[in-house]
This record gives sequence, C-alpha cells and structure tokens, in this order.
Amino acid sequence: MKHQKIIKGGIVKIPLENNFHTYGRILECDIAFYDSRTQKELSVEEIIKKSVLFSTAVYDYVIKEGYWLIIGKKPLEPFMLEFEQKPVYTEDIFLNKCIIHYRGGEQKIVNREEVQGLESCTVWTHTSIEKRLNDFYAGRLNWQVENIKIGRPMTGPLEAEWLKVNSQTQK
Repeated sequence: MKHQKIIKGGIVKIPLENNFHTYGRILECDIAFYDSRTQKELSVEEIIKKSVLFSTAVYDYVIKEGYWLIIGKKPLEPFMLEFEQKPVYTEDIFLNKCIIHYRGGEQKIVNREEVQGLESCTVWTHTSIEKRLNDFYAGRLNWQVENIKIGRPMTGPLEAEWLKVNSQTQK
C-alpha cells in the first residue's frame, strides 16, 4: 500500500467490480463521488465535469494507506463546498427520534420521515462505499443506503436480515 496525505481537492480512483473504477474528490471533511464508472483512465478535467452522486465521510485510512490512490488534484470550485454544507442526521434510539445536524452546529430533533433523502452522519469504510457504488451501477438496492433512507443508520437490520425481509416483500 502506498502511504498518502489527505489533500483537499485530491481526486481518488476507486476500484469497482468487473475491472471498472470510478472517482471521488476529497472535500474538507467528506468525499464527493462522481458518476464516472469506467474501465478507461479519465483525466482530472474529464472527471470534474461529471455529476456528483453523493458525498459522505470516509475513514482517513482509506486515503492515507492507499486503498484509493490519489491520481491528481484540482482546487475545489465553490459549488463543491455545497456538498459538505448539506445537513446530515443521527438516530437517537432512546428517544426513537432522529437528529438533523446542520454544519453550523445547529441541531433539530425530528421524526424518521423528516430525514428522508439526507445522508446519515456515518463514517464509511472503503469496502462499504465500493459496495454502495457497485450496487448503484448494477441497479441493486444497497442495504446500508436503504437503512439510511428510513432513518436507521446504525441500528437497522444486518445485511442478511435486510436481504431476507426485502426478498419477502418483493414477492
């Protein structure tokens, strides 16, 4: 593994299944993931023209230990910072409520329905992000994303339980 420094604006190459890969961009705290699945190498200029699928926090070791290689760098455009300004949420299992966290430090206690479409305040591993991206491109539901959608980022069912329940509801 190649040791790297986390560089704001750095472009990382993310391996996917079937010899495909995609790219992400290091923001202040999160990584923005481009809709750029390909088998060929793209230039930094080509990559940053792609749309962003989502942004979320990823453990530092993913970059520092070279699981995803930095292949270039480009200063962040102002609109890229908007991806980190989006609110995120956590779940309070004792209150059976969710908490929306705004980047300025403000918080709001809400019901699960009110966090629909928000990212969970979760730090992802490289394998979870790669699975999330692979599932997206294959048109498969991703159990972690599905838990996030219903406001259950940490305490939802395990993958095997979720797949079992989901397969029964599909019949």
